[in-house]
Amino acid sequence: MAGATTTAKFDLHQAVLTAKQYLAEVYPEVPSGSVLVEEVELTENETHWLITLSFEAPHLATGNTTKSLVETARAWNGHVDRTYKMFKVSAETGRVIAMKIRQL
Repeated sequence: MAGATTTAKFDLHQAVLTAKQYLAEVYPEVPSGSVLVEEVELTENETHWLITLSFEAPHLATGNTTKSLVETARAWNGHVDRTYKMFKVSAETGRVIAMKIRQL
């Protein structure tokens, strides 16, 4: 996709920001610092962005939102369970069309 010209009105950065904001609305207990961008894709017909975000699994949240991901990893012997969500964002309007569980 590098160097490709797209007809999408909402660019990659806007689509990622939209997905992160949607995630924050649905899962307010997830610390924003634990959210990572894992995958991005513009569909072949350039009508939707597919954005995969991962975040610290809510059942592992300590209630201390200031705790860093590194501190959490140390607390779990270096292993942090992550949840993966795939967002389908309209490239035309920027609206989130779907949020699905992303299985690895």
